Amino acid sequence: YHIARNYLGSRRFSRSLRLTLELLREIEAGKRSTNPDFPFLVQALLGRTYHALGRLRRAREAFEAIIPRLNKMEDEFRRAWIYIHYARCLRNLGEYDLAEKMLNKAHSLDDDYTRVILEREKFILRQRRQAQRQPLNPEETR
Repeated sequence: YHIARNYLGSRRFSRSLRLTLELLREIEAGKRSTNPDFPFLVQALLGRTYHALGRLRRAREAFEAIIPRLNKMEDEFRRAWIYIHYARCLRNLGEYDLAEKMLNKAHSLDDDYTRVILEREKFILRQRRQAQRQPLNPEETR
């Protein structure tokens, strides 16, 4: 998992995807981790990797596979970050209302750093909404 995550962080997306898919196959085959949140983390890593590759619909599908059960995840910090990553994917798909809902779910975490990131994400979301409402060229309004 950590190697696949490091590949993602170092922009080696294809390698990250390959390792993440291998991990998912192992989980589906019944392999277990000592971390009860591990399946959530791997599935979220898949979503993040697809997002980084620009495969937004696949990213959304990956996140949607865990979002309904995410409240069972024990680690609140990582849960909040999964919501944030999913919101970023939704924002890039133009699904601003759902992205905002995911950011609100992440907002329950009492962590200063995460709160700063959430405010930044909400700001970006507002900017995208505004840009979508305004014509690109003032001539278009005539």
